[in-house]
Amino acid sequence: MKKTCGALLVAALVCSGAGAGIAPATAAYALESSSDTGAQAIVLTAPNVPTGDPRGGVEATNGEEPELVTQPDAGDEQGHDEAPSPVADPDPSETEEAGAESGDPGSVGEVEAPSEIPEIAAPTALPTILGGGAAVGRAVTATTGEWPEADLVFSFQWQLDGVDIMGATQASFTPVPAQAGKLLSVVVTANRDGAAPRSVSTLSLTVSTGTLTAGIVTVSGATRVGQTLQAKPGSWAPHGLRFSYQWKRNGVAIAGATGEKYLLSAQDQGRRVTATITGALPGYASRSVTSVSTAVIGAGTLSAAVPTISGTATVGQRLSVRTTAWQPNGVKLTYQWKRDGATIARATGATYTLASADAGKRITVTVTGSLAGYVNTTKTSKATAQVSRVISAAPTPNITGTVRVGGAVTAQTGTWKPAGVKLRYQWLRNGAVITGATKAKYTPSRADAGKKLSVKVTGSKSGYQTVSQTSGAKTVPLVLSAAKPKVSGRALVGTQLTVSRGSWTAGTSFRYQWYRNGVALPGKTGSSYRVTSADLGSFFAVKVTGTKSGYSSESRTSATTAVVRYPSSTRPVSLWNCPTWAPIKGNASSMIYHMPWGAYYSRTIPEACFTTEAAARQAGYRASKR
Repeated sequence: MKKTCGALLVAALVCSGAGAGIAPATAAYALESSSDTGAQAIVLTAPNVPTGDPRGGVEATNGEEPELVTQPDAGDEQGHDEAPSPVADPDPSETEEAGAESGDPGSVGEVEAPSEIPEIAAPTALPTILGGGAAVGRAVTATTGEWPEADLVFSFQWQLDGVDIMGATQASFTPVPAQAGKLLSVVVTANRDGAAPRSVSTLSLTVSTGTLTAGIVTVSGATRVGQTLQAKPGSWAPHGLRFSYQWKRNGVAIAGATGEKYLLSAQDQGRRVTATITGALPGYASRSVTSVSTAVIGAGTLSAAVPTISGTATVGQRLSVRTTAWQPNGVKLTYQWKRDGATIARATGATYTLASADAGKRITVTVTGSLAGYVNTTKTSKATAQVSRVISAAPTPNITGTVRVGGAVTAQTGTWKPAGVKLRYQWLRNGAVITGATKAKYTPSRADAGKKLSVKVTGSKSGYQTVSQTSGAKTVPLVLSAAKPKVSGRALVGTQLTVSRGSWTAGTSFRYQWYRNGVALPGKTGSSYRVTSADLGSFFAVKVTGTKSGYSSESRTSATTAVVRYPSSTRPVSLWNCPTWAPIKGNASSMIYHMPWGAYYSRTIPEACFTTEAAARQAGYRASKR
């Protein structure tokens, strides 16, 4: 019979079920040799071994005995013969005989094993994986098994689904999240100088999800409505976990309360709150931990500032309460007004109109805030000043007088009541105070020209509200530039007097009035005046009045003329007659003057009339002989 020696490969049994523990295998080995090919196989018998994955070379079926088979030699193609126990090394003579019979190292069953490289004896106990099962994050360690030889050096190669894991060549290995659900095994190789190494695989274990190490969940914060609680997870492992939160009220999840912090509401009052933190990490089973319950949640405290009162503390005036924002939102406010600390009946609104009963008293308002889950909170304002009475009559003043620069104006105040009201005055220019103008009368200055003038009158009396009234404004006109007029012409009967205005503001319009002996002459409003005999012995003056829009009118009066007298000569009053005051007739053709008693007087047509003969002679006339 031909015999061929092949390398022996031993594999461990695979336990069914992910994460199952591994028990050392106890088995008997038998070497069978094929009569046809000479291939050898080792059969490992173990009673009641469950079905597993034959990734390490183990063939097993449920309820049957698995067989661990060595790889046949390269030339083997048929069955195998029985062989001696695998514990003993093959007979060198059989090896040599097989090689001799083969003759061709490439033919089936005729591979010649080099006699100078001995094989390491198979293990008497297979290697196993220790560590309580393969799980993500949990270190497992491979045993080397039991070998009949001493001085062996072992190496390891961890595999996942039968494929080598790069770099996993230590006795210990820790699965990572990406390896969850896959089959983990390790190939243990025995090495000895001068011998061919022998490799044996363990059973394959399914890598289960890892177990998180949870911390102690704590809850901090004041246990009152309106306060915020905070959950802290404590120390978890490994790092990189993602936490989710769920707050619970008396063990029941609170809808929407899934944050690290939780604001206690009115619904929490009288109950206990917990926080459940769930840690999650890929490759690990999520884990939830719940905190210890808080103390019973108490009522919250409302937050608000002291209210303030606005308005004038005078009978008839309305007061209002100003409340800053109360916290939290939704607080309902009620009001109660008080007079010197005593409740005012039916005064429960945000405003209060002072009545006569409040005169001389101080007013406060109490604001009470209420909200479900909170203790009612009351805040009281500071007191007002003593409520004053009302001055019953305070007429608006009027400005009388000449409202112009240099004119005199007066504040007409009317009658204030009750009696005893003291009045103060303040004149205003375009609404601004005029310094020092604090009397009932005022004389506008050039600074007021073009401005609006008004007066404020303030009435005060002990125990009464001080009242101010301001008059309507009156515009103070601008001032015209004006000159004193002059009268030209001689003050003689029959002559014409003319006014010369001088220099005024451009655009000024003028009016005139002539005066005789200081008395205005009716109708004499022209710029000139003809002197008549009725004016004899009188003197004249003229007043010029200038006006312009936006300006005050200005009047200037001339100096008086000399006393009016007759002139030394004049013109006839008719064809035949001279005026009575100049009766001497002058005949221009003969240059002879005639006296009223002369023989030719009545028959003379005068060209000139003279008051005296001297005047006629001075004019070049000579006296009539008759």
